[in-house]
Amino acid sequence: MRTARMVGYSLTTLDEQAMWELAAVLRVRLADAERRFLAASTFLALDREGQDAVLDFAEGRCP
Repeated sequence: MRTARMVGYSLTTLDEQAMWELAAVLRVRLADAERRFLAASTFLALDREGQDAVLDFAEGRCP
């Protein structure tokens, strides 16, 4: 439940620091397969522009 609350908090702030802190919590609290499932589900929920933005960020090309 604490992890779910952390996700909710991070989504309400939409703050970069909260994103990095959430990533750290998810790394510790979720198994690798669970993190992949969450990432894939979230990625598929995005439109094409959003997917491109995520790919750019992952490749280190974000502003």
